[in-house]
Amino acid sequence: MFKRDRAGTGMGRLSGRLVSTNSLRSAWFVLAVSLCASILGWYFAQEGDRRIAETEFNIQTRDIEALIRQRMLAYEQALQGTAGLFAALQSVTREDWYRYVNRLAIESRYPGILCIGFSAYLLPDQKERHIEQVRKEGFPSYNVFPQGIRDEYTSVVYLEPFAGRNLHAFGYDMFSEQVRRAAMEQARDTGAPVISGKIALFREPNETSSPSGFLLYTPIFRNDRPVATEEERRAALLGYVFGVFNMKDLMSGLFGSKYRDLNIHIYDGAEVSSAALLYGSEPGLPSRFSSRTAMEVAGHHWVLVVDSPVYTVSGAESYHPTIILIGGITAGLLLFALIRSMAMSRARAFALAEHMSADYRASLEHYQKLFDEGADAIVLSDTDTGEIIDLNQSMERLSGWNKAELVGLSRKVLAPPDFEPVTEGLSIETQLITKGGNIRKVEIKASSLNINGRRALISFLRDITEYKLSMARIDRLTNLYRALSEVNQAIIRMDDESTLFPLLCRMAVDLGGAKMAWVGQLNEANGLIEPVASLGSGTEYLNEITISSKPDVREGRGPSAIAFRENRNVVIEDFLMSDLTKPWHEPALRYDFRSSVSLPIPRGGKPFAVFTIYQSHPDEFDAEAINLLDEMARDISFALHNFDQQYERKQYELGLFESNELMERIFANVSMQIAYMDADFNFIRVNDAYAMAAGNLPEYYAGRNYFELFPNADNKQIFGAVVASGHHYTALAKAFVSENNREHGVSYWDWNVQPVMDRQGQVTGIVVSLLDRTEEMRAQETLRLYARALEASTNSIFIVDATMPELPLIYVNPAFTDMTGYSAEEALGRNPGFLQGGDQEQPELENIRRAVREKVGAQAVLRNYRKDGSLFWNELYVSPVANNLGELTHFIGVARDITLRREIEQDLQESRTQLRGLLSSREAAREEERKYIAREIHDELGQVLTGLQLKVSVLNHRYSKDFPLLREPFQETLILADKALGVARNVASALRPAVLDMGIVSALEWLSGRFAQDTGIQCEMCIANHEIQLEENQAIALFRIVQESLTNVARHAKADKVVITLGRDADNYILKIRDDGVGFDTSEIKTSSFGLVGIRERAMLLGGTFFICSQPGSGTEIVMNIPINNNTRES
Repeated sequence: MFKRDRAGTGMGRLSGRLVSTNSLRSAWFVLAVSLCASILGWYFAQEGDRRIAETEFNIQTRDIEALIRQRMLAYEQALQGTAGLFAALQSVTREDWYRYVNRLAIESRYPGILCIGFSAYLLPDQKERHIEQVRKEGFPSYNVFPQGIRDEYTSVVYLEPFAGRNLHAFGYDMFSEQVRRAAMEQARDTGAPVISGKIALFREPNETSSPSGFLLYTPIFRNDRPVATEEERRAALLGYVFGVFNMKDLMSGLFGSKYRDLNIHIYDGAEVSSAALLYGSEPGLPSRFSSRTAMEVAGHHWVLVVDSPVYTVSGAESYHPTIILIGGITAGLLLFALIRSMAMSRARAFALAEHMSADYRASLEHYQKLFDEGADAIVLSDTDTGEIIDLNQSMERLSGWNKAELVGLSRKVLAPPDFEPVTEGLSIETQLITKGGNIRKVEIKASSLNINGRRALISFLRDITEYKLSMARIDRLTNLYRALSEVNQAIIRMDDESTLFPLLCRMAVDLGGAKMAWVGQLNEANGLIEPVASLGSGTEYLNEITISSKPDVREGRGPSAIAFRENRNVVIEDFLMSDLTKPWHEPALRYDFRSSVSLPIPRGGKPFAVFTIYQSHPDEFDAEAINLLDEMARDISFALHNFDQQYERKQYELGLFESNELMERIFANVSMQIAYMDADFNFIRVNDAYAMAAGNLPEYYAGRNYFELFPNADNKQIFGAVVASGHHYTALAKAFVSENNREHGVSYWDWNVQPVMDRQGQVTGIVVSLLDRTEEMRAQETLRLYARALEASTNSIFIVDATMPELPLIYVNPAFTDMTGYSAEEALGRNPGFLQGGDQEQPELENIRRAVREKVGAQAVLRNYRKDGSLFWNELYVSPVANNLGELTHFIGVARDITLRREIEQDLQESRTQLRGLLSSREAAREEERKYIAREIHDELGQVLTGLQLKVSVLNHRYSKDFPLLREPFQETLILADKALGVARNVASALRPAVLDMGIVSALEWLSGRFAQDTGIQCEMCIANHEIQLEENQAIALFRIVQESLTNVARHAKADKVVITLGRDADNYILKIRDDGVGFDTSEIKTSSFGLVGIRERAMLLGGTFFICSQPGSGTEIVMNIPINNNTRES
């Protein structure tokens, strides 16, 4: 830094000149210059030290102010969280207050808070009622003090810890003291927390004076009132949540050893006086620096005064003023002595000069050592070019460069471009780039120097990286405190985790500065921990990873799984280097996750959820942050437990309400008559059934005596015995004959008289319950009659248990045993199917089985076998029986022996078969007769008429010309002969159409054509693709059926179209005749209708079935099925 050799040579030359000139004037001149230079050097060094020390003092002052504000903000948020309790609950009890404040742990987490309390706001007309209410809570000596009549009162109702000096405040009216009242009114009018002025706290017996403190008030308003304006807030005021602060305890431990050399005082208000002193550290030496800062904290003004009695700045020793002053004066005096002694010999002069040069060099070496070894980093650079001239060892350590590497380079190498603008007298904060490329935050202060005519800039660099990290840490912790406060207030407002978990993630990201946060819960089905809430950058990461709760798989040995399973915090300082996170390194690298913390959230002492937070830098989670996050997780766990308790309490209250409601409904609607009386038998309450039995309202009985209304000696004795003994009385189905209502006969009642006792076991009343059993008793009698009727029935009756798979018989009547030959003991427990023996393939049995499966009724005719093996026929009716819930419980079977009827029906069927044979023979004979008559008419009569026609034609031809009068008779005779021939042919066709010999299809086509021609009604034929092969008798019968049907259509249908369809299936020929006529109601068909009777008889002769489908306005359809004989079936 300094050129020692040149300085020494110059001094020698100067000494030589002084000796040679022997000028006393020059000696005095040199002395004056030396003294001035020493004084100026001392002054500039002194001023430099002072400025650096002042800068450090100002920074410390700002730090102290920030610490005070942060602590008060944290305490203010804690108090607001307490106030949130009133917003969440309709009514806050003393127990609620104790539990909540106890959870805050104010003694350990909030030093300086003596207590947290609630002061109720009272109007004069509310005071006495309030005092009475608190006294009922177990404080018989409670009162509002100080006594006196005032327009408004407040009273400290809740206070925790409720012990020691805090007991003195129970019932205290804070409005009675002006300082407290001013703060409370300001909080009420603004709706915000407000700090009071300085107050003297209650003194403990071991304290010599009352400690100073203050109160922090937060107003509490009624939940159902608006609070938008000042007037609305005054009207809605419920009270105040307040905290009492001891200023000395509040500030203890806040400043630490870092500020032990400073005198710190805090004054209340705007004045600095001993009366306003809130806090003051021990007085020290007179102040060198002093700072006075006006602060507004929670709506109140404080003055922060900080004094520094001494100042020492690291690295400033290189300019120690005392050294410079002493060295300069010494050098000047020595020079002056040298000049004055020029008369001495030259050797002595040069020796003396050399001695002076050695001292000067030593001084310079001392300055150089101070420069090189100073604690602050110092850089000396050219003002114009920016070239680095020199730097000290601290600068080498700070920058990582050695002096040889930096000297001669531009100072832009260190911190471009912010290094450039630093000018003399200014201090800036910027960044320094080290040799390794790391960034360090520094504070730079520069001064100008002139070195041998060269303008230089000396820069002092102070490394403030750690300071900035500390401030960032303080901000982060402050945000975490805010997040904790927000979560605590949310816990009060919320009642389930569905909204709480997303809020927890939002607080961690928005206030805690997390990159990403999520909450996972166990999926019981697959054993995986799956996210239920997440927020931040990189939430897609959760879709790419799998986290198991099982420790035996790799995905279950990560931090989140361990925290969940083992209920402990797991911190990963470097996510990409930890073996625990190896399965997730690749996605974590993509989403820039470098550190994490996983915190368990148990519920009811069991694993429930895990809260995981990620940051983008390693080692982001220090102990304080983890403690706050752990406290947040524990608060969430407490909230979950509280949710469960609230849910259980709500369920209990709901159950209690429902039970009361149920009891009220039962009491009001039960058919049992209930009366509640006191021990003197005066009615207290009766239900509707009791009152309506006598035609009165329940209010009629209140206060009346039972025996004045119903005098009865027996009842009086019974009631008296119950009251005297305390034992109940019960009588079942007690017969009773009403004196005023004998025509209704005997009624039956269940009587129950129960004593009502107090806690001491004394009978205070009775409850009389009366249940009318008359209908039940009569019903039992009716059931007995039914049972006798079953026993006496001639029909076989049995009951089957439908709830058992084997469907066993559980009852048979005597007719069953008579009919089957089995005794009741032999039949009970067996399935009724045993009566069919081996004959289990009866078609009708399947109907019964299907009805049982479908739980419906059924009817069947079955072949059964008696115990002796003889056959008998049963007509069986089966009916299902269900209980009140609609569940099938039994089947009832009623059977009749129809063996005789079956024999008669078989005989009748044989007679019908014989009759059908006779009818068929008769029909065949008739058809044969028709065929014969038709042939005779067609052949004999037709030939005669044809001959007659020929003869008349010959006569007409021969004589009509000669006898004109005969021409017309001949023509008329020819016409009559032609008509007669046509009639003969028609009669022959009607009796037996010849076209029948060509097959039924041709015959029907001919018939439909004749019908359309004769009636003008369109007639269509639709013949199936199958070959129609009918026997002659079948074809004739079918032809006659169609012929008769078409005749009915022509006579009655008023149709425009008829469609005839003939087809077949596997077993039957199917004939359908449908018209679009007027239709008719089939229920009005006359059994004497000749046409329909003929159609039905012919269908029966063919062994077929016949149906008529018709509705008025919808036409008519005739459908007939004719069985296909074996000899006409298609192969």
